[in-house]
Amino acid sequence: MKKIDKLIENFFETGRVVREQEETNMDECFWSIADSYNEIIGDDEWEIENHTQYDGDWYFEMGNQKRVFFRYNGDDVYEFYLDGIEGYDNPIEVNVGGFDECSEEWKSTMVRSLIKVISDYKTYLDEKEKERLRKINDVKDISTSLGASGQISLFTNPDMECVKDFFQSPKRGSNTYLKNIFEKLGSNYDENVSFYNKIFNDLCQIIKSGSLGRGTLYKKLKTLDPVDFEGDIKDVIKQSKSLLYELSFCKCENDYFRDCNSNEGQTSALIKGSNTYLKTLIDDSSLDVEECVDELYKKIIEGGGRKISKHDTTSNKKIKLEGGIHIEPDLPIEIKYESKTDFILSEFFSLYKNEPDRTNYNTPERFSRYNSIISGVVEELNANDGGILNLFDATGGIFLKNYMYYPKEHYRLYWSDKSERSQLPGEKRLTVRFEITGEGYQWREGNCNLENNKDFISEYVENFLDL
Repeated sequence: MKKIDKLIENFFETGRVVREQEETNMDECFWSIADSYNEIIGDDEWEIENHTQYDGDWYFEMGNQKRVFFRYNGDDVYEFYLDGIEGYDNPIEVNVGGFDECSEEWKSTMVRSLIKVISDYKTYLDEKEKERLRKINDVKDISTSLGASGQISLFTNPDMECVKDFFQSPKRGSNTYLKNIFEKLGSNYDENVSFYNKIFNDLCQIIKSGSLGRGTLYKKLKTLDPVDFEGDIKDVIKQSKSLLYELSFCKCENDYFRDCNSNEGQTSALIKGSNTYLKTLIDDSSLDVEECVDELYKKIIEGGGRKISKHDTTSNKKIKLEGGIHIEPDLPIEIKYESKTDFILSEFFSLYKNEPDRTNYNTPERFSRYNSIISGVVEELNANDGGILNLFDATGGIFLKNYMYYPKEHYRLYWSDKSERSQLPGEKRLTVRFEITGEGYQWREGNCNLENNKDFISEYVENFLDL
């Protein structure tokens, strides 16, 4: 019987583990192997600092805290492997050829095996680094001719297909939209490199998912505003995540839903020319804030130009949900890729959403008047909105993340000046929000997006930038 076999047998019989301080022949044997190995390897990082037994196996602990385990597999065969390195699994088996355990021949075989394990791993790291540099150099070859090499070199393992999509197009020739992104973000690349990588990878995923057509995405990127550029580009990515989720409702067989992300349910307005009228009130120095609130409130209650239609899809048939609940046919439904139980349903009077108003009205006096008017109108509407919120009852319910459905009886609507979409610090917006007050029911039966209790669409879009 091999000595290691005997040690393992003793461990199971007595519960004892041989420790360093016990002056045993095996301990001396392992230190002899370590000394010989360290002398040959000549690398402090990979020198053996300790050895011990763990769960029936033996291991050498290296200076870099890595561990080389080895075990006896029988028939004079030992197995060596590096432990705990993600993505690397390359054990080696060594036949000691019948040498007595701890003989000079046996120890020499152990040393050579340890050196091979470490050598194989170093070769793996070298090849991995060469591949990373090759990808970067390939990208540089493309981007240098397009004048973007300084920015592209910051990416971590960039996707070549996405690079080509962004920087060159057969129909458009050289494309500089992504280059402009980095120019707008500023020149301090060291501080922004993490952000760059997230943005690039997320935009590539959007292109591949098809949630936005490439032309549409280019148009959005080209018109991003420099005042809140980072906020704008995150909005583009978040919109794409939401769109992918919405489209998933119409991709299953049996046509449970229709008109996913159509424009039909996206035309809500309180008054005609909302921002234009609001600007006239802000600019009218003859009116104080209270008078502006009264004027805007009256205009809203009059209802000229009002149109309330808020939904993202419509049910085609009776749809069974968890808990024995059903969605009736032809029911308009809102979809929110959100897990929050209090969120925007609809938004009005977003004066600072676009240019040139965002710059022209971003003065202390105008900004203050705008916010005060919005808050004042919200207070009036919550007191008496003339039944406007009842118009949202045409929306039969709301789907939130993970295909959780809340019928309209399970949430309440209210007016607010709070918006997660505000782009300026302290900016208020007139919104209708929903607050979940009852139980939700998951759509599982017939939902091709769910499998084995796992939400694949949600998992996929969660790989995008965390927002």
